[in-house]
Amino acid sequence: MKTLWIINHHAHDPIKGPGTRHFYLSKYLVEMGWRVFIISGSYDHLTNYQKLKTNERYRTETIDGVVFRWVRVPIYKGNGIGRMYNMLKFFLKTIFPECTRSLLKPDVIIGSNVHLLAVASAKFLARKNKVPFIFEIRDIWPESLAAYGILKRKSIAFILLYQLEGWLLRHSDSIISLLPNIKDYIKSRSATNKIILYLPNGVDVASYPYVPYSDNRNEAFILMFLGSLSIASGLETLLLALKELKKRTLARPLRVRLIGPKAGLANQLEKLARDLELDNVSFESPVPKNQIPKLAVEADAFFAAVPDKPELYRYGISFNKLGDYLIAGRPILMISTIDSNPIVEAQCGIIIQTYDPKELADAIEKLVQITPDEIAALGKRGRRFAEQERDYKILANRLSDFLNETIKSN
Repeated sequence: MKTLWIINHHAHDPIKGPGTRHFYLSKYLVEMGWRVFIISGSYDHLTNYQKLKTNERYRTETIDGVVFRWVRVPIYKGNGIGRMYNMLKFFLKTIFPECTRSLLKPDVIIGSNVHLLAVASAKFLARKNKVPFIFEIRDIWPESLAAYGILKRKSIAFILLYQLEGWLLRHSDSIISLLPNIKDYIKSRSATNKIILYLPNGVDVASYPYVPYSDNRNEAFILMFLGSLSIASGLETLLLALKELKKRTLARPLRVRLIGPKAGLANQLEKLARDLELDNVSFESPVPKNQIPKLAVEADAFFAAVPDKPELYRYGISFNKLGDYLIAGRPILMISTIDSNPIVEAQCGIIIQTYDPKELADAIEKLVQITPDEIAALGKRGRRFAEQERDYKILANRLSDFLNETIKSN
């Protein structure tokens, strides 16, 4: 029986937080005979939830055979000094012997970004325990910070993080990425000799019993969004499209439900909705991951948007929400110019390529007009794709093989 440590500052269980990728992968790895320990921070900035009490430095919790080791980190808001201090504290506390002393010795360690200090912690612990180190790329750091204007590319912080990322890539034993075209990026960072596993975000299919789409033509058409309520999520364009639709007579009344934690100027979105006098849109609080299956089937269709950042998304997309959308068996309306797109692969929705409110309004009107049978057919294609390509049980099998290969070759 082999032991895996996963260092992910923002990992969560399905009850307390949104970032459940590693929990579901680990749950199925445990079923295959692995022992898995996830080391994660205690504070979630999206839900403003602190898991540990004031006097707790660490806590160990076992859920479905997966052992979480929560590391106390400070509360913060925004992307300023407070967040940087939070990251530094996580790094220092994870490499401190008290953090891992009670854990079984690992055979392999995965360090997962978003931020690179968590990956550096994994590299340190792997060297200390003389086991292979795997770099998991969930987001391209620090490039994403520059793309969103958080750091300037010529700043000292960006240069240091960029150098750290390159060093970690070159000194990893293998690489996992959620992005299908990541090889191009890794090649640009001079780490071309690494074994790479493409392992996208998935969905726990077993948690989503199939609920066939029913004919709801006598009720409002519900377009649903699940995720961070932010400008970056394309919601400003969606609200402007709803203003355009107020001028039109639709086949059915339209209701838009925006569900998730507030982030990235979310208050401006609510103000915009009031200024536009939109009475058919609601901003709703996030729900635990294990409640999403019941919520998702209330939708007639889902909305998603890939930010207009080609320097980031040319390597592909793998949003958490897409697994929930696909397996719910409902069509997906997306704004995207990305070729590597699961909606295109599954042929389960409508894609427009610009952030033009009028074009989005046209797409929504088209979606509202299609028949219940067409909605059901699109949804079935999405669910079938999720069952065959995005089931965490299948992904965990691929991961297990990859871990064994990495251990064997080192």
